[in-house]
Amino acid sequence: MKNRGQTLIEVIIASAIIVIVLTAILGLATNIYTATSTSKSRLYAVSVAQNALEIVHNIRNTNWVKSSPNWDMSFYNGSDGYYSLNVFNPISGWGLNFASTNKISDGTINNIDGINFTRYIKVQKDNGSADKRIISIEVSWTENSKSQSIQITDKLTNWK
Repeated sequence: MKNRGQTLIEVIIASAIIVIVLTAILGLATNIYTATSTSKSRLYAVSVAQNALEIVHNIRNTNWVKSSPNWDMSFYNGSDGYYSLNVFNPISGWGLNFASTNKISDGTINNIDGINFTRYIKVQKDNGSADKRIISIEVSWTENSKSQSIQITDKLTNWK
């Protein structure tokens, strides 16, 4: 009779250990899934931001090739603030339009893997310099009921 009680206690303890281990494994798997999903969304957001930055670089380089009177023509109109990206035109190319000095979206990039990304393009003079511009691209989105955002910044110069 004494062994039966001891065996029952061993089974209960072993069951408790198995439940604890399985709970830990499930928690780890959930965390890995969440981290993977967040990393994937962040990668998409960086791609959306990088795309806008590359377009601004392209505008500046096209201005140099065309020997435009202003190196920053079509992406800076003399006003620091938020700009919206024009739809590509095969004749005139890309361009940015001044939108506001207040934070205003360039638009929403819809449904990349079920997530809507909102992009903000800010262009400003670097310390008032006529030959330097600071380009800041912010991309925001909501994932798992949490607001997320990334920002990339670059300085463009009139080095030609």
